[in-house]
Amino acid sequence: MSEYLEPGDLVIFYRTGYRHWTVYSYDDQVISFTDDGWIREVDFEVAQENSQVAWQSDPSPFSREEIIRRARSKLGYQNFGRFNTLLNNYEHFAKWCRYNEVQSSQAKTEWATFGSAILAALGVATAGAVAVGAVAATTIVAAASVANATLSSSTYKHRNTGEEKKIFKRSKDPRKRYIN
Repeated sequence: MSEYLEPGDLVIFYRTGYRHWTVYSYDDQVISFTDDGWIREVDFEVAQENSQVAWQSDPSPFSREEIIRRARSKLGYQNFGRFNTLLNNYEHFAKWCRYNEVQSSQAKTEWATFGSAILAALGVATAGAVAVGAVAATTIVAAASVANATLSSSTYKHRNTGEEKKIFKRSKDPRKRYIN
């Protein structure tokens, strides 16, 4: 397989549940970002681990030598940052080396799946809240109707004389407590 590859090509190893992206260097070596945070140059056969292999050799803004130089400049522990499946993974590293773009189609898929799950959960919760809200709103409206009926049937007339009661308002003047 490695006889088809040229330095700077992106090599993708299809593993169970994910794709491991690397940069092909020279002499059957690949430069790999590992999930323990290391960037290492390892043998192609070691990285392959009985995986199916694909590669990308489409146009890059960098020469093949520059792609390898960029990848090798990050060799060591956490020189490309802390590994994170969604935010900083194998594909982010490989595409940064070749295209100077930190992106991952796998991460986009995971974010979309995660987002859909969150929205679905919120939808269920919202549907429940709407149902509870509808019951609560019905209860509030019924209580308001009862209160309104009670108040409208109540009289503002004096009990004994039948004359209308005067409604007093508080005065802003501290010397007067109420105004007519």
